[in-house]
Amino acid sequence: MTENESKDCLFVKYNMPVPTSKQAPKPPRTICGPNPNPPEDLETSGENKLEARPDICKAMSPSHSPTDQKTLKMLEEEFPPRVEKVGKDTYISTVKEVQASKMEITGLIDDIRMNLLQRAACRRPLCHIREDVLYCTVRELLRQLIIECPERGLLFKQVVDEHYKYFHAYEVLLRFNDAFMCRRSLQTMHEQNAQKMRVCLCDVADLPNATSLIQIRDLEEKIDSLNHQVKVLKETAERLEKKNQEAKVKGDIQRQRELRYHTILGEQLKVGILESIFD
Repeated sequence: MTENESKDCLFVKYNMPVPTSKQAPKPPRTICGPNPNPPEDLETSGENKLEARPDICKAMSPSHSPTDQKTLKMLEEEFPPRVEKVGKDTYISTVKEVQASKMEITGLIDDIRMNLLQRAACRRPLCHIREDVLYCTVRELLRQLIIECPERGLLFKQVVDEHYKYFHAYEVLLRFNDAFMCRRSLQTMHEQNAQKMRVCLCDVADLPNATSLIQIRDLEEKIDSLNHQVKVLKETAERLEKKNQEAKVKGDIQRQRELRYHTILGEQLKVGILESIFD
């Protein structure tokens, strides 16, 4: 299971797991709009008929079947089925193809708040808990938008990817700022300790020789201990700087790859839109 799939387990709604041995091929399902082939008892009975609300996406599309198949395909590509092994049996669960009700949305809000409280999310920036919860919430919104209208879901995904680039840039800036402030505090601490040692040595010079020698020895030991602490803190700061530099390089490479991917995807979408318009 990949990292994205494990994160989808938090808020994204999936169907109940079904054994792969008992899973039969299902007929094409429709996402929105009435059933094109209702049962005979529902056709003859006027009491059991339900009025479906008008769907703007369906009204704009030339036919119902291609839209439904496209929606199902996008859902399967974006949210792949989850496979779980229990003993010798293998279970598979697919993502839900229906939008969440008002009660489910209210429950989702409560789940988000409870998750933040249970995991003790901090309010200051660079909180990985809030980042995970935000990612999972965005994935659930993407699922519902794809069901409502695939084009809206695709645009929403592009907007989210673009915003994540800005988030990553701010994260890098904050990490470099933390490393810089750490080095400044270490430098200030070293200067203060050196000043205190000089003052102590001046005071020791006025004492008798025996007492002054003992105090000088103690002060030298303290100086060695403080120098060791400063050395450890400097090494920690250098490791943080090196780690941030490596993260910046990896982030630049990742952004270049994503930029190439989105450029190719934009060209493909542009060609597809032009073909659909002129056809």
